[in-house]
Amino acid sequence: MSLQISTEKETNSYLKNNGLPGEAVSAAQATSLLTDLASRSKSAAALKSYIDLHEKTIRVMFFKNCPWIMNIAFDAEAMAVMCNVDVTAYNKEAKTKGTLEVPLDLVLYHELGHAKQFLEDPAAFKRMEHDADTSGALKRDGYYANIENDNLKRHEWPICDDIQFPRRGSYTDFCPMGDFIKKKRANLNWNLVKNAVAQQALK
Repeated sequence: MSLQISTEKETNSYLKNNGLPGEAVSAAQATSLLTDLASRSKSAAALKSYIDLHEKTIRVMFFKNCPWIMNIAFDAEAMAVMCNVDVTAYNKEAKTKGTLEVPLDLVLYHELGHAKQFLEDPAAFKRMEHDADTSGALKRDGYYANIENDNLKRHEWPICDDIQFPRRGSYTDFCPMGDFIKKKRANLNWNLVKNAVAQQALK
């Protein structure tokens, strides 16, 4: 199968059917986010190629103006990456203005790295999640140390080296949510979002 970008119609239907604000980004912008980094980074190209050639399909849904999903994340159950192009991730250890904001396509490829981890060995991926839950390695929502450290070393850092963007030393050095979203986080219904993504993947 392949790495598939949901059409604008599919994305808008998904948002509407689940009572979410927002709208799909143009197909051209979505394609650009996937292909431009791959043209500048051999590591990103290899990651994209792995998913493209896999027998299973990973969906990517690109949208904007949706404050209820202010994140970019891979959902293993839905086998989909949700990509809100309005997200701005910040580098907490930035030394220059040019490295303060993390490129959106780098954040996207980090999540594609998780998709590759899952495709390589779904059982091992789920086991790592389980081990994190039972060992206390879950530092905060979405942070499974063993999964993230593997993803940084094998996927994100090589891409950073290719494009000469400074590596983050730790998963928590990049902040995917601004202060406004942090304040609103308690009001976000993540279970609703997760269920909605799963429903979309089954269509």
